[in-house]
Amino acid sequence: MLFYFTLFLAFVYFKIFRVRRELEVPTTFENIESLVTLATIAGLVVFGFMHFTWYILLIAGFVFFLMAAVMVSAVQLGMFVDGKPILVISQVFKLMLPLALVILALTAATILL
Repeated sequence: MLFYFTLFLAFVYFKIFRVRRELEVPTTFENIESLVTLATIAGLVVFGFMHFTWYILLIAGFVFFLMAAVMVSAVQLGMFVDGKPILVISQVFKLMLPLALVILALTAATILL
């Protein structure tokens, strides 16, 4: 179960990164952060293909991709209460580093446990 949660967070992270890359020019630190996270997720996917059936991973990956895309699109369009946005995309951008650290920790826990 931890594997699927980590996989979902990975899709959310890279969807946010893609949106941020379109709106801002990423710094060198952000590029290194995304490469480390990408390497971690590649290890997670290899672990998944070794321990789970491939068609379950593809179905889960497709569903998680769609969920992440809809979630980030909803934040981009804006959720308003009384004319003021609840969550703006710049606040989500600030959460990318903690999200990357959570993904790293959960991947390590998934592989080691």
